[in-house]
Parts: sequence; structure tokens; C-alpha cells
Amino acid sequence: MNRSEFKSLFEQVIGEAIEKAKARVDETISPNVMIEIHGAGYTGDIISVAQAFDSIYLGDELYWRIIDVTVKRIEPHQTLVFVRVSGHKPTSFEETWNDPKGYGPFKPS
Repeated sequence: MNRSEFKSLFEQVIGEAIEKAKARVDETISPNVMIEIHGAGYTGDIISVAQAFDSIYLGDELYWRIIDVTVKRIEPHQTLVFVRVSGHKPTSFEETWNDPKGYGPFKPS
């Protein structure tokens, strides 16, 4: 999976996490998304989606085994998405979490 494909998948999973949050709450969810990232050198820093992507993308051959993605907090002007990169050794795309199939390391909730 190349950089562009991985970026699209990351953005898709964030979108799905937001849709799941919408189904659980009766609130408007801001499209302005920030990431609270844990792992990959971070300890809960709040960064942009682009910065998070740059931190989790390892290249076309290696991937983190599991990357949890879920909405953590809904604010009037911002949606905070929690991203946790597992401490597993990076591996091939085929050896990632990959459930549902095709999601590679991403584990949306």
C-alpha cells in the first residue's frame, strides 16, 4: 500500500469513527478534527490529522501492527480523535490487525 492509499484509508477510518460517534450521541459533530496520539513517539500530544499521518506512515513496506482510532471528545468547534499505535514491531500489511479485511493496522471503534 503506497502513501496515498494509506492516507486515504486513515482518513476513511477517522470518518467512520466520527459516524459511529454520531450514532451514539445526539450532537452536531464538528468536522474540525484534531488527533490525540499515543505511541509512535507521542504520549497524548494533540496534533493535526496531517501530523498524525506523517507519524504513523512508515513507508510502503512496513506498518504498525495495530492502530486504534475512536472519537474521544466532541466540542462545539472541534472533534478530538484518539489514536493509539501499538508497541508491536512494525510488520507487513498482511500481518497487521486487518479486521475488517482491508483495514490493515486500523482498528476503528
